[in-house]
Amino acid sequence: MRRGAIALSMLALSVTMFGCPVISVPSAAKLAGTWLTDAGGQTFELQFNAVGQLVRISTENDQGEPVQVDISGSTTTVSGSSVTIRVPVGDTDVVYMGTLSQDENTIEGDLAQELSVGDMVMITVPAGMLDLVREEGNDNDNDNANMNDNENSNTNDNTNTNDNMNTNDNTNDNGGLTGDAMQGENLVAANCQACHGADGASGFAPNIQGETAAEIMSVQSAGVHAAWPDFTDQDFADLEAYLGSF
Repeated sequence: MRRGAIALSMLALSVTMFGCPVISVPSAAKLAGTWLTDAGGQTFELQFNAVGQLVRISTENDQGEPVQVDISGSTTTVSGSSVTIRVPVGDTDVVYMGTLSQDENTIEGDLAQELSVGDMVMITVPAGMLDLVREEGNDNDNDNANMNDNENSNTNDNTNTNDNMNTNDNTNDNGGLTGDAMQGENLVAANCQACHGADGASGFAPNIQGETAAEIMSVQSAGVHAAWPDFTDQDFADLEAYLGSF
């Protein structure tokens, strides 16, 4: 029996015996993806993970070179159309408050104070009116479905064949997506750590270190796992990259 199948069976048992908490999809999850904003004559790209946490800010430096800073500890609250994002900086939080449009693709808001983040590389977003626009191609329908340009597909019988002809009862063709281990770590921290541990192996739930995207998806499709956010194919690739890095 494959390790993924064993983990699947053990996970069903752990949910029953150990009371693994059911993770409901928070309202903030509707912000998952990439948002763009212009401030002070500069364009900034804000990346939110699957549960709506701000995890990365990207822009260009004075030489036109791309730079990025990873964010940790941010919180996002969405209540109706009201959006509040808090980013810890030193001993205080820099707060952004805005209003989410009905189609959930724009946020009109205000950054209470200048946001400066980074160490080796510093990114500064000036205070003031700040409107966020969801990146084109990352539109959010009200059911939070992501339409990826790479046209990843799952057939009705849940079978797909990878280029290396590696098949599984419930595999997914990632379209050659490259996983980001750092983003995968953020996803684990937000969605998996409570049961599986930060490394995927130190919790009371089954060890998921080394699991492939297909194996993770098989757990989701089988319906034995507690509820989790509507991960995209890129999210699964990121999880695979992180869980395979140990």
